[in-house]
Amino acid sequence: MNYENFSGPIYSLHISMDEIESGKLVVRDFEPKTRGLLRQVPGKFNSAAEIPGLGEYIDLGQFTSSCLGNVSLCMYGVTVRFWVNFKDLFDNMYIMSSSRSGFTLMIENQDLHAYIQHGDRRWHTSVSDMRTGVWYFIEVTWNLISGLEVYFDHKLVAQVKRSEYNRYEDNPKYNNFYIGRANTVMYAEKYLAGVIDDLQVYNADRDRLLDIGFIIKGNRFDELLIFSISKCLWCATRLL
Repeated sequence: MNYENFSGPIYSLHISMDEIESGKLVVRDFEPKTRGLLRQVPGKFNSAAEIPGLGEYIDLGQFTSSCLGNVSLCMYGVTVRFWVNFKDLFDNMYIMSSSRSGFTLMIENQDLHAYIQHGDRRWHTSVSDMRTGVWYFIEVTWNLISGLEVYFDHKLVAQVKRSEYNRYEDNPKYNNFYIGRANTVMYAEKYLAGVIDDLQVYNADRDRLLDIGFIIKGNRFDELLIFSISKCLWCATRLL
């Protein structure tokens, strides 16, 4: 399934991280590339993917023609949600990056930093005192009006409304949606050392998703049921 060709006002990319075969991540709707060998470990929901931090990463491909990889195309904003358990907290360690014109999450001085790049404007905020061996449910959400917000376990922990000028250059060789590395040649940057589970990316901000019932606060199992029903309804409408 090509997520870049989704029609309709709201769509999502959902990767459960439940299936790993011979160290490679298996996704039903498309085929990501895996560098190195991942380990399948217990997650928050079924299984999760452990990325050792020794050069391993997941390459989901290029999404720069859609909101998922280019936030200047996001009519309603963008939201990324996932579970993570850090095994190490290296300086300049990258959790994920959707592209040079998208969102980036990384660790510096044991703080989590979130970036959104929209044209030549950049939003940046951070959360301090991250720890290893702890499961974090992280939500990063952005739109042009409210700016960038970060939630931990449904609680707002960081936000910034104003952007700053930041000129960047696209590099087709390093402009994919990566989990575990940056969109760079990785000379000084560090690879993620941790466990990732249940990644979701939406082409809308968190408040809008809550208002229309696409996501809910609280029980994730109820939300997964809503997601399954909404996906079935979307498929049904495409067949009409």
